[in-house]
Amino acid sequence: IFNQFEFAMQKILDRVEASHQLQTLDADFIQCEQGSNEISQSYLNQLMAAIQDRLQVKFVYQNFVGGQKKERKLEPYLLKEYRNRWYVIGFDWEKEKVITYALDRIEDLEVLSEKHVHEKDFDPEQFFQHTIGITVGDGNPEKVVFKADNIASKYITSQPLHESQKIIKEGKSRTTFELNVWITEELIRLILSYGGAIEVKSPKSLRTELKKRVAIMVNLYS
Repeated sequence: IFNQFEFAMQKILDRVEASHQLQTLDADFIQCEQGSNEISQSYLNQLMAAIQDRLQVKFVYQNFVGGQKKERKLEPYLLKEYRNRWYVIGFDWEKEKVITYALDRIEDLEVLSEKHVHEKDFDPEQFFQHTIGITVGDGNPEKVVFKADNIASKYITSQPLHESQKIIKEGKSRTTFELNVWITEELIRLILSYGGAIEVKSPKSLRTELKKRVAIMVNLYS
């Protein structure tokens, strides 16, 4: 867990140092990706301290879909950044399992005096082993087989979609890849971002879901 913190803090410090150097040089030749939401970063220090001291926290959380607000009690284990948004992962006492919460939807965070009691069961590497993005699926991961055209294949080979990615066949016009992942919203959106350059062959459930979404897009633009 602290290795994750060290990397995150070093990333922040590197940005600050780079920003200072640019101001000193009065130059504009490098640009870092910046987060658009400062609210999520306001709780970083409190959560880092809570994780370091193995303390529980409570906060009000706003559901992204319905917008309802509800108080949560959490044993925070890990802070994770994904696409310029910070998340806290920990054991939710009401749901009785490890849950991921976005910091920009947290309000009234309070660090409690109660210590962690479930921490020994959490392994960050194993928790995110089969996921793309921040969403963790239920059950077992699935084998995803897809074909990509020559241009897309070069991008996908140079920057793999997931660590389980492997090439199972190379053709003249398309390359066949295989992943072992959970079927999540992030995976679906990532595949759709390549448009017609990627065709999912299996599993059937993922192919069907993609066909539905493509049909909606066709209807919107027809």
